[in-house]
Amino acid sequence: MKTIAIAIMLVIFTATGAYGSESNACEHYAGMAEAIMEARQDGAPKQELIDLVNRNATSESQRDLAILMIIEAYEIPRGETPEERELLVKLFRKAIYEACKIEW
Repeated sequence: MKTIAIAIMLVIFTATGAYGSESNACEHYAGMAEAIMEARQDGAPKQELIDLVNRNATSESQRDLAILMIIEAYEIPRGETPEERELLVKLFRKAIYEACKIEW
């Protein structure tokens, strides 16, 4: 879990400034989604991820977005095989990226 936590924190709480372009911002959010879903698929407890975000968020909007992604990730069942878990991670990342592109 410690490696997962470090990965999530690096993705979520770096690049907090202006992104410069839509694709940079959407890529950042997609990376957040990927890290969160990897943790979910690896069996990390939902509350542990939320607590981690609450302790380390550098802004309220950052915290709120990460928690929303965690909630969404835990709506999706854990894959039964490593291949299924990997596919779910990729699909979640893609969904967040595409939602970002629409909302940007």
